[in-house]
Amino acid sequence: ILLDNYPNNKFIIIIIGDHPKDVMLSNNLNCPFIGVLTGNHSAHQLKGYKDDDIIIINSIKELTIDKIKSLI
Repeated sequence: ILLDNYPNNKFIIIIIGDHPKDVMLSNNLNCPFIGVLTGNHSAHQLKGYKDDDIIIINSIKELTIDKIKSLI
């Protein structure tokens, strides 16, 4: 609904998180997800909630423009 209010603006939302609830949010918003393995959940657990548009990294320090561009 929020995006419907701004039809002429072009922007992309990417959710970054370390919890399955963060992945579920990205599913609900239909946007890509970057999982960071800084919490108590494994890559397998995070990937279990999303089939595509997902990248898993060990640390936020690994996040690069190329990785972001690969999702959009």
